[in-house]
Amino acid sequence: MTTENTHPPATNLIHTNNNINNTITMTASERLKAWQELDSPKPDWQTFKRMMGQFNNNTSVVQSLWAKTKHHNESLKQNTQPKPF
Repeated sequence: MTTENTHPPATNLIHTNNNINNTITMTASERLKAWQELDSPKPDWQTFKRMMGQFNNNTSVVQSLWAKTKHHNESLKQNTQPKPF
């Protein structure tokens, strides 16, 4: 009995808690190319690599979450400036 992989070659199925999540498998060179093709502003390379693993190698999710976090952190910095007397 032979079993065939019926999933597209770029995806794997991960079963966790009876949920099925599609994840995209990328090589290191594919990740680098995806990062180079991102529009500015974009995260630095190390941040991008780390986030790609956390968000199923979805470049649009990584870029939007990074931008949201960056905006949030910048607003916190502005709100923590000491007020003049």
